[in-house]
Amino acid sequence: MKRIAAWLLCLALAVLCAQAAAEQDVGTEKNRTTLKIAAASDLHVNPAFRYTNIVNPLEPYHLQIVDAFLWDAVNRGADVVLLLGDITNQGRMSQHEALIEKLRAAQKQGVTVIVLPGNHDIGEVSTDQFAELYTDFGYGQAHSRDAASLSYSVVLGNQMLLLLDTNGYAELMSDAFLKDETLLWMQQQLEEAGKMGWQVIAAGHYPLCTSHSTAFSGKEKAIELFRAYGVQLYLCGHLHKRCVTVQGALTELVVDQTISYPCCYASLTADGVDGLVYQPQPIAVSEWAGQHKIADQNLLLFDHYQRRLEQERCCSIVEKLKGSQKISEEEQRLAEDFFFQMMEYRAQGTLSRYADALRQHPGCEIMIRLGEGTIYSRWIPSVLNDAVPYTTGFVIRDGQIALPGEDGM
Repeated sequence: MKRIAAWLLCLALAVLCAQAAAEQDVGTEKNRTTLKIAAASDLHVNPAFRYTNIVNPLEPYHLQIVDAFLWDAVNRGADVVLLLGDITNQGRMSQHEALIEKLRAAQKQGVTVIVLPGNHDIGEVSTDQFAELYTDFGYGQAHSRDAASLSYSVVLGNQMLLLLDTNGYAELMSDAFLKDETLLWMQQQLEEAGKMGWQVIAAGHYPLCTSHSTAFSGKEKAIELFRAYGVQLYLCGHLHKRCVTVQGALTELVVDQTISYPCCYASLTADGVDGLVYQPQPIAVSEWAGQHKIADQNLLLFDHYQRRLEQERCCSIVEKLKGSQKISEEEQRLAEDFFFQMMEYRAQGTLSRYADALRQHPGCEIMIRLGEGTIYSRWIPSVLNDAVPYTTGFVIRDGQIALPGEDGM
């Protein structure tokens, strides 16, 4: 009887241990929830838009593009819509209210919306009013708020979104900076994330790493903190064009201006451990227009429409640079062809594949010569030199970045 009792006790203990291990595995898997993020930037919402001094030829349709983006993100199963600043054009209350109406409609579809301010967003509204306006879109869900800025963190499953207010509107107008108090708060958040085993995705409006970013106070310290605490991805906007910069184990992704050609947003998947997958996602504007019974042919044939406008914009820039300079029609045509190709490949993220060929394009030298004395003479070589393959998409794992499908990734 004693042997039977001992055997039964051992069996019971084995069952309990197996159950505990199974429960631990389940708990671990729950902590590793995959998070799908749709990140957009520089929406510049302005319901009172007027057709004057248009920089972005798609601006007359920017409200429809914002609607299409939110619909597309929800339709593709995003868990989070993340807006990376300059969500309004001048920070007017009417602009914030118009955007919030759209965000509420998206949130009713089950997506979490999280916003960050940009240098265009604090105008008629104060910093306190901004946080109050967007209580339902990040600030009310904050895990922690920085007392010195509009920075905050949100914890979703096993991920922490570290959301940085990089704007200098309060003291230096539109110049960016990160206060010492904010940097200390950042360090505290990163320390907590490390103790809890949370995967950290950092975000702000201003870029930190790209050569096209502006120098500002606190930038280098922020990069040091990211490196020290193993942050692998920083998302931002402001430049209005996609850009990927890799500094060691840290990758910075500058997200497209979502309302300008080619109307993309960043689709990100985080596995809650160390894996991150990015791909640029074109907005299905034509599909959205068809689903919503919109008769406007420009929206129904949007890809063709926006490409034509981009080509016209490039030709217009060449014409302005030419000014009174005497060049042949053939030279002008070559400059236009080169510039449109460069801008199209850049928008598509494929510029690194064609950079060498573009340097040999006869229109390259003509375009640089036409731009002498302007930003274009320096900017064109810089853009070609900075092109990297990761703008078509990337995978980050264990601090290593690779193209999707590469061996071991």
